[in-house]
Amino acid sequence: MHLDFIPAQEFRERLTAAKPGEPITYATGLLAVAIEEARLNGDPLGEEVQALKKAAWKAMEHGDAQLAQRRIGVMPKAPLVGKFEYLAIRRTSGNSR
Repeated sequence: MHLDFIPAQEFRERLTAAKPGEPITYATGLLAVAIEEARLNGDPLGEEVQALKKAAWKAMEHGDAQLAQRRIGVMPKAPLVGKFEYLAIRRTSGNSR
């Protein structure tokens, strides 16, 4: 899998504890590729990655976080695509859940 990530529960805990404007790195690598590879290969980690993706998206929808990604390098198997850091930036408003 082309991804290092934190579990969804840890994501929620870290977001709740974060100060406004503080970024949380919740994954590093290629998120979409990792999800698709896990689905195709029946990798049980795929469910954990999906749970994390849903937790991050829910935080964004509820106004708790702004989601961003930044390119941080290249991946040996995908040098043209690159490697990304996925961030949730704690917002000043919202309903933390």
